[in-house]
Amino acid sequence: MSEEIIRAFKYQVEKLEERLEDIYTIDIPSDYIDSRAKGGKVNILKEVEFLTEYERAYSVIETSGVDSGDLYQEYSKFLGNARKAKAIAEKELEKVKDEHADDIKNAEVLLKQFKQYLSIEESFK
Repeated sequence: MSEEIIRAFKYQVEKLEERLEDIYTIDIPSDYIDSRAKGGKVNILKEVEFLTEYERAYSVIETSGVDSGDLYQEYSKFLGNARKAKAIAEKELEKVKDEHADDIKNAEVLLKQFKQYLSIEESFK
């Protein structure tokens, strides 16, 4: 593959990733904790991924066998807040996916194709 086409494909990957970032970045919902939002906006896809991991880590407190104490109370509250935030974020993510389904699908298909070409090119260096 020529250097020109490689540059063109890398540029397209960058533009498509930016487009997806724009699609998934929304104004924070009115009933949402805005501590992770930047400028009143949040990437809702990344937020759901973050909250899923957050919930997974904190949920160990429920299976520890010790359901009392100051730390238990504190981390149970964190877990409850994470679950509430995740439920809100998941609803918002579904709205975004429904509203932008065609653009998301096309961007993902194109990204996969461009990255596959770039990966093949990289393996021949």
